[in-house]
Amino acid sequence: MAHPPIYNGERTTKFRPWWQAVKGLFRYHGDSQDHEKIAFVGSRLEGKALEWHQERERLMGNNDTWAAYSQEMEEHYSDRAEEANSYKALEELTYKGDIQAYMIALTALNHFAHMTGEALKQTVDQAVGRKICDTCSFRTHGRLDNDVNYLTATLDAGLDYDERQKRFAALKFVSDGRKVQYSTVTLGCYLTRQRRDLMMYSQVLE
Repeated sequence: MAHPPIYNGERTTKFRPWWQAVKGLFRYHGDSQDHEKIAFVGSRLEGKALEWHQERERLMGNNDTWAAYSQEMEEHYSDRAEEANSYKALEELTYKGDIQAYMIALTALNHFAHMTGEALKQTVDQAVGRKICDTCSFRTHGRLDNDVNYLTATLDAGLDYDERQKRFAALKFVSDGRKVQYSTVTLGCYLTRQRRDLMMYSQVLE
């Protein structure tokens, strides 16, 4: 497997693709020790990046670990422009009737944007719309203590909403004027679920 190119730490040089190549090489050579990984990265650096590596090596000596070294390097050299672009793209991301596709795109963008907390919640709520938000809030009683739980609950509510939309569409007239055949079994399951949700809602009101 080819070695990654030399990285110099300049803002004009993309860090993320180079770093992915480094980590890919280490996955290929899965038996590398921490000191071997750190030494290898140092051999692929020059300029400001090499100065950073040498200063850390001077401070840490033999006590450095790959987990700490790699985290510090990612935080120090992550592409600021890439992060800003991903943040803007995340804010502009829209839900188009497929909650799974939306969540996949959101996760990919947020890997670089690092949006969390209230900003993430407001962005997702605005994208998916009031109906999904209301369903999510109703099912969780508004108690969601972290981003993972919030996104999971929103995904579940969105899946249910997408399914309802498909069922409603199946009951509409098609362009030639014939009504789509709809299974009485499927319709019965849908009505049962609606009755269940109404019962849950009435219990909350009580």
